[in-house]
Amino acid sequence: MLYFAYGSNLDEGQIKFRCPDSKPKFKARLDGFRLDFTRYSPKWQGGVADVVDDPGSLLWGFVYDLTKDDLKKLDDYEEGYYKEKINVIYRKKNIEVYIYKVINKQPYIQPSEKYINLIIKSAKKYRFHKHYIKFLMTFKNFTINTINPDLLK
Repeated sequence: MLYFAYGSNLDEGQIKFRCPDSKPKFKARLDGFRLDFTRYSPKWQGGVADVVDDPGSLLWGFVYDLTKDDLKKLDDYEEGYYKEKINVIYRKKNIEVYIYKVINKQPYIQPSEKYINLIIKSAKKYRFHKHYIKFLMTFKNFTINTINPDLLK
């Protein structure tokens, strides 16, 4: 079962802790969505990642192969999120994956530095597009008008 990670589950250590039998597969792109931080996490002391509809935007993530048991465990960890199937792009092909989205979206909530740094570190490790990494870096000192829309393309 393929799962698309785009937030803290990009971190290999975290996904291995949560889903011990997970196998890293490939980076992939989700078109028509953008990364946002729409849910507060007491654990992370800030906003946590979500995908929101945004035609013309894209989002990079990493696909893991999970067992049925691991996917069930992940359901338990992803409190406040719902799971659905969606298509991501890998080597110009649509690949069906599971993704988690926030249930009760709030307006933008600043992620903690520790949280966004974890995502940036993983994005660099998986060699996400350099413009996407620059986009992620804008969240370190984000104010509502600092994102350059061209970084989302």
